[in-house]
Order: sequence, then C-alpha cells, then structure tokens
Amino acid sequence: MPDVEPDQCGDLLWSPRAENVLRVVGPIAVAAAALVMLARSWAMWPDVLLAAIVGHVRMMSVYFERKTYTVAGGRDAFLADVRAVAVTEALSMIERYIGPRQTLAVLPEGVMLNYLARRVNPTPHNNLMPPGLIAFGEQHVLQAFADDPPDFIMLVHKDTSEFGARFFGRDYGLRIFEWIHAGYEPVLVIGHPPLRDERFGMMLMRRKAS
Repeated sequence: MPDVEPDQCGDLLWSPRAENVLRVVGPIAVAAAALVMLARSWAMWPDVLLAAIVGHVRMMSVYFERKTYTVAGGRDAFLADVRAVAVTEALSMIERYIGPRQTLAVLPEGVMLNYLARRVNPTPHNNLMPPGLIAFGEQHVLQAFADDPPDFIMLVHKDTSEFGARFFGRDYGLRIFEWIHAGYEPVLVIGHPPLRDERFGMMLMRRKAS
C-alpha cells in the first residue's frame, strides 16, 4: 500500500464532510469579502470579489486533485485520496472475517465503513473523538460498549491534535482503549499500525472467546 503523506492523514472516511465545509465556507467568504469592500469602496469591490472567487476555485482544485482513487462501487462509490487503497482492503477484510449478522465498531471515528460494509455498530456511539467523549463522558461510553460489545472493532488512524489530544488510546480515551485490548485480539493490520505516528493504517480486532 502506498505510504500516505503526513498532511493526508486526516479523515478520508469523512471527506464528504470536508467537501461540504469547503462548499459552504467558500461562498460565504466570497460574499463577506464582497460586502465589506462594497461598503468601503464601490470602485474596488469587483476586483476583490474576482480575487476571492479565483482563490476559492484554486483551493477546491487542490482539494479535488488528490482524489484519484475510487472507494466502493455502484451508488456507494466516491473518489478519495491514496487512503482509499487501505479502505478498499478493509472492506474486503470485513467481508471475509465478519459475518452479515455480526457487529462492528470503527474507532475513534469511521461510521462510513459501517455503512459501506453493511455492518452494524451495536452501541449508540459512532464517534469517540475528544468532543464526543467530553459530551457523553468516557465512563458512560465505556459502559455502553461493555453492555453490548461489538463482535469486532476496527481501529482507524486519526490524528485529533486540533482538539488538544493527538491519539485515541494514548492521549485520551485510555480506559476504553484498555477495555478493548483486554477483551479483543488483533486479526490483521492494514497499512501501518494505527494511532502511533503520522502513517495511515487500520487494525481489525476480534472479541476474545469468553
């Protein structure tokens, strides 16, 4: 699998969200710039508006030019960057190891895998990034997993430094991470071991026999 550059190690599985942010924020920024300049000078605002539009188009171009890989197929298909290679392999491994009626949690974030693989997360928690754990409380989330443990867990690389804690299981969510490692065993690693450094990867884990 091709190595992923550090600045590409954001959130592949939620690229539609990032795309929507760009689509919304871009036009708003353009409109705001236009209104400001319109208020200041009727003569200057067309040039400023044009510059804002050009800047937005260039930003979108950079964003989309990385998306040269296809994930999934049919109506589920979408374009993504090089991490699509790992995601495609993950979907194949889920199909191989996880039965249609078995359950899967993708952590700390990755409900798109659940959707694409048609595997259900039995808990109400699909996002264990810092804001989610703060909102619900780590103990509450842990209890939900303990009450209805998924058959499999997929750990997906996610750098959450923007929230003040870089990696799930190392900088936050330690009790949940300990619970996972106590009750689950590794099945395989796709790409690089996740949640360690800047390299992208995933780890599929199976619940230990009781």
